[in-house]
Amino acid sequence: MRILSLLSPHINLVTGLGILLVVMSLGYLLNRKRTAEIYEDEAKSAYAFYINSLFTLIFGVFILAVNVPVDWKTWIVQIYGWFAILKGVYAFMVPERAVESLKKPKDTWVIFVSIFSLILGIVLLL
Repeated sequence: MRILSLLSPHINLVTGLGILLVVMSLGYLLNRKRTAEIYEDEAKSAYAFYINSLFTLIFGVFILAVNVPVDWKTWIVQIYGWFAILKGVYAFMVPERAVESLKKPKDTWVIFVSIFSLILGIVLLL
């Protein structure tokens, strides 16, 4: 029983990330046109781009600070945290290139990432 109580924050983090991935992925897949418009709007606004990059970086740091990889699901969360940190750092270090990638998002790329995230979210929830 003691081991279960020690792991419960990590189980909650896995479940929370799974729910987040499923909801966001379905939102992107069901509203592809609006998603492309949001990316383009973010690329036009330096403030929105900066805030999004900052939150992405903070989210990644939070995941790495809280998550202790003890099984394969928590390792997935750990890797996701590292990707979030890399994305945030990339946006701060090379903002011109990061903004360019937002100006004209490829529909096939958004669909691929959304489907991958949906599958990953479902796996984390199982």
